[in-house]
Amino acid sequence: MITPWPIRRFWKTEFLVSIIVNECADPFEVLLTDALAISLAERQEMFAEKLKREACEIGGGHADAAVIDDFNETINIFGTTLTALHVGYEAAGMARCPSPLLASEGQI
Repeated sequence: MITPWPIRRFWKTEFLVSIIVNECADPFEVLLTDALAISLAERQEMFAEKLKREACEIGGGHADAAVIDDFNETINIFGTTLTALHVGYEAAGMARCPSPLLASEGQI
């Protein structure tokens, strides 16, 4: 069976795109960026748990000044990390959100 012309052209185009992507994208860099994003997301989970515990201590009246200071510092770190996940952190090699649509909707 002979493959129709548009399908052959699609296969060739797909093949050329895959070559270009493989030549232009460093897999190690992509893996490193993904690992950094996963690490930051896991860290956010830890900070969320810490914030809940500290908020309960403060709300229950069982916190001293050190716990309140630690709570404020945790909020700052949480916010900074959230911003890095949302808009990227180039100093650490983490690129901006790949999709402007997802970034504008706050999904990433």
